[in-house]
Amino acid sequence: MEATVILMRCKKNKALSGIRVQKMEDDNWWMTWAFGISEKSAKNEGFSQHYSLKGMCGTSDYPGCPYCKSPGFVVCGNCNNLTCYDGEKNITCAWCGQHLGNIVISDKFELSGGGY
Repeated sequence: MEATVILMRCKKNKALSGIRVQKMEDDNWWMTWAFGISEKSAKNEGFSQHYSLKGMCGTSDYPGCPYCKSPGFVVCGNCNNLTCYDGEKNITCAWCGQHLGNIVISDKFELSGGGY
């Protein structure tokens, strides 16, 4: 089994969370779990925002953001980091403060990039 953790920030309180993603039999990466984590713990565990995942989607029991329960996320075009998302028309990146517009909703995402 191939699995990793990618980092996301909550749009409401900017708190850090980890998203566990697992490569399934269909060769896609599936979000299976999300949990709150401190900056220090994320660094100590070696979690970072560096990722390259193809075909990512959520399992039916994926809990969403551990803070606000948003089921999805957006990738910032400015810093390539993840912020939780729940269908809003206006959202600000919880990492760099960039206004995110022209949000495209998809069942599957291909992620690459990031930086800690």
